[in-house]
Amino acid sequence: MKRITILPLVLLFLSVGAVKSQAPLSLATVADLQKIIAGNKVLIDTQTKTLQLLDTLDQNAQQLKSFGKRG
Repeated sequence: MKRITILPLVLLFLSVGAVKSQAPLSLATVADLQKIIAGNKVLIDTQTKTLQLLDTLDQNAQQLKSFGKRG
């Protein structure tokens, strides 16, 4: 009985997926994508710097822990 209800849903899903536009990208869309790419590069650079800072903080915390255990 579950096959009967699932089969039409699968067929509907497959038929809806086949109705996508194949139109080429317009110049405005390409420009928008380039802006997004540039924004992503800035974001990745910021995240890289933040991860480096967090790594440095973690190393300093590990050193403090080891010095605390000695004394």
